[in-house]
Amino acid sequence: MAYLHDFVVILGAALLVVAVSHRLRLPSVVGFLATGALIGPGALGLVEDVHRVEQYAELGVVFLLFVIGLECSLDRLKELGAMMLRGGGMQVGLTLGLVTAAALALGQPLPRAIFFGSVVALSSTAILLKLYRDTAQIEAPHGRVSLAILLLQDFLIVPLLLIVPVLAGTTAAGPMQILLRFGGGLTLVAAVFLLGRYPLRWALSF
Repeated sequence: MAYLHDFVVILGAALLVVAVSHRLRLPSVVGFLATGALIGPGALGLVEDVHRVEQYAELGVVFLLFVIGLECSLDRLKELGAMMLRGGGMQVGLTLGLVTAAALALGQPLPRAIFFGSVVALSSTAILLKLYRDTAQIEAPHGRVSLAILLLQDFLIVPLLLIVPVLAGTTAAGPMQILLRFGGGLTLVAAVFLLGRYPLRWALSF
């Protein structure tokens, strides 16, 4: 019953937010964020168990990213490839470097500074692309650049997650081990891409 109660409250709030946002011509994502803060335990308390709601949130993000993935065909990736490497590489590299340098200047140790830089360098693909889709800007020049940067960030999430234990000090490793972990993460992403591109396509066709 607790799950059903939370589901009804969340669904009702979501429907109300979509209606109001459409009337005010505002992006629905902004309304969702505000509504989540309002009905959560920090305000009205209509939904009290945050961990239970996280399951709904993760499922919603999975569905949203699935829809985004349908828009990103191999041809689209090839079209955005150069922009991903140049724009995305500059954005991630500069943000990571600047935040790491700022954290070091504030007295943070190097591993923690790199961790802070990695967190700030990444964006929420689900939220940003939802905003662009709602406002029909996904095919605009700035929308295409943003999409390319977001895709590169998504590719880098796996290798960055693999080096988090090293940065946290729970796994002893030197610079070479960190590079190997990062490279292993990139290899894993490439393997998943190739698996979905060839064997999985053949299996589904069969």
